[in-house]
Amino acid sequence: MRPDLVAAFVRRDWTVARSYRLSFAMETFGALVLLFVVFQVGKLVDQVPQPASDDLDRGFFPFVVVGSAVLAITQAGLSSFTTKMREEQTTGTLEVVLATPNSPSVMILASGVYQQLQSLVQASLLVLVAMLVGLRISGSPAAALATVAGLAGLVLVFASLGVLVAAFTIVFKRGNALGGLITAMLGLLGGVYFPVELLPGPLRLLAGALPFTWGVDALRASLLFGRVEWANLVGVLTAAAVLLPLSLWLFRAAVDAARRDGSLGHY
Repeated sequence: MRPDLVAAFVRRDWTVARSYRLSFAMETFGALVLLFVVFQVGKLVDQVPQPASDDLDRGFFPFVVVGSAVLAITQAGLSSFTTKMREEQTTGTLEVVLATPNSPSVMILASGVYQQLQSLVQASLLVLVAMLVGLRISGSPAAALATVAGLAGLVLVFASLGVLVAAFTIVFKRGNALGGLITAMLGLLGGVYFPVELLPGPLRLLAGALPFTWGVDALRASLLFGRVEWANLVGVLTAAAVLLPLSLWLFRAAVDAARRDGSLGHY
């Protein structure tokens, strides 16, 4: 990917975001309110003598903080590309953007970089504030490397899914609902707010097959317990290596189909 093109998209989106400063502040405030609620609920949950899962050994609050931070990053990956494609469609600039000499794959990936960076900043802020009220993070080098690898894998996996939703938007014009549904299902099945062991049998099997669950488990293990879960890390990175080229190919196919029937700029 061309760094100058990515930088151009980031500058554009940063310029737009600066004119809506209140939006970022409100999103951050909402995340902090959620953190406060989880902290208070954790006081009640942690009074139970025996945790419902080994994942809760460090307490309910650390468990949910990590899950919520990962879900926020995932949500950005799912929504950023679709949001940008929808904006380009409604402002009539999509055909112009895709008419440049750059590949549609490069254009779609570059369009979501700013929102992905913003989500990483907000998730980091969430964790930092949680550390001020008692969250303890493992500082071992191995755990830090595992955290970076797991986070990179999750970002790529859900950027891939976001590109797939953007391809859906190119063809069917409305993809935000699909992205919202996926995010809601991941929050339910991915072990964000409670251990997946508490799910009914069939849902527990489905949750165990999701790369999101692998990534969340790997990040919790490295951040909270200082462990490296190699199987989950390899699974997430493998899923990213498979999904990213597949999603980009499908996006190019969607753009080509929309060009042929003349609906590329329709919304």
